[in-house]
Amino acid sequence: MRAGSGSFEPLVLEYTVNGRVARALGHDSMFAAPHGIYACSGAERYVAIAVETAEQWQALLATAPLRRFVGAAYRAFAQRRGARDAIDAALREWCREQDAFVLAERLRRAGVPAYAVLYPMDLYGDAQLAHREFFVTLEHGEMGPTPYDGFATKFSATPGRLRNAGPCLGQDTDAVLREFLGLSDEAIVELAAAGVLS
Repeated sequence: MRAGSGSFEPLVLEYTVNGRVARALGHDSMFAAPHGIYACSGAERYVAIAVETAEQWQALLATAPLRRFVGAAYRAFAQRRGARDAIDAALREWCREQDAFVLAERLRRAGVPAYAVLYPMDLYGDAQLAHREFFVTLEHGEMGPTPYDGFATKFSATPGRLRNAGPCLGQDTDAVLREFLGLSDEAIVELAAAGVLS
């Protein structure tokens, strides 16, 4: 599944050279077929599958019950894209009764790009994020040890590091009033008495 500014180049060329305005693709893709999000068993569980190469297509055929799509008629991307509705329907039927995590692992092991669509809470147990040490646990004043998102990019020469947990409500009020606003003790007492700081 592709992302980034490089994805726009074909769209710009399509317009400037051919005069055609691209339509909204939704879950469709200009590079992969099949390409989509398929419902699995469980509450709101899905698997994402994207097949870009002939090798990945053969791996999907060896894993999923897609016998009617075997053969030269579906080998090329353009041919599969032309039959995407039928292929998607077969994949939806197959995925419906399967566990998203088990299915995604099985597909990846076979050579098919696939991943379970994660809930936010699933991210804490994600093997790739754990391997990259993405989450950093810091001591929060009210919540105790709390995981925080780390840096998406790691640089060897200048590694970033989270140092402090998020502040509690009003935790830095006194420092802001004194150090940044330069208020005196008397002025702060007056604000507090007037209910401004509560």
